[in-house]
Amino acid sequence: GELENHGVGIRIADVGGVSRRDVIEAASIKRVSRFQGVVLAFNVPILQDAETEARTHEIPIFRNNVIYRLIEDYTDWVDTERDIELKMQIESLIFPGKIKVLPGLIFRQSKPAVFGVEIVSGKIQSKYILISTNGKRVGEISQMQDKGETISEAEKSMKIAISVRDGVAARDFNENDTLYVDVPEGHVKAFLSKYISELLPEDVQTLKELIEIKRQQNPLWAL
Repeated sequence: GELENHGVGIRIADVGGVSRRDVIEAASIKRVSRFQGVVLAFNVPILQDAETEARTHEIPIFRNNVIYRLIEDYTDWVDTERDIELKMQIESLIFPGKIKVLPGLIFRQSKPAVFGVEIVSGKIQSKYILISTNGKRVGEISQMQDKGETISEAEKSMKIAISVRDGVAARDFNENDTLYVDVPEGHVKAFLSKYISELLPEDVQTLKELIEIKRQQNPLWAL
């Protein structure tokens, strides 16, 4: 009853020590919902074969002699695991970013182009592809440096030097130009439909500007 009051679904409730059968049942549930494929042991022992089976199938067993603490242990674990899962999902996406080419800081014209930029919004990373405001590909970021140190990521307000593979100054970009990270269409849809709460308002605006750029060529892009 306490578990149901906390919104915790129950597949099987039983008395006695946690057995191997209990763990096998949890493992079958885990295939459908990993957050529910667990065992909660309230004031009961865990049998040795159950512990062995739990290690084999990586089934969490929560044990406590106080019901409220048992529920708290479980719900805290779920919250932590969901946060980790969310972070991993977001990190698998290419993040929106907008940069400005700083005047007087084009150090090399091509092969690769090396120039100074300021991150206006979002972030950029090595291997991100940049496009211009008319949708033309500028090139892939091959390296970034901040005060002489190589970095893998740069965020809003940072002023750094980047090298862009295949980019050519005065052909693909000029001083004071605004460039955008070429976020794939599927990633844009994921951000706006599932992860918009994880973005700052300015990041959402950057995505909207990118959509407008892309729709110059494809009116249905990211619909």
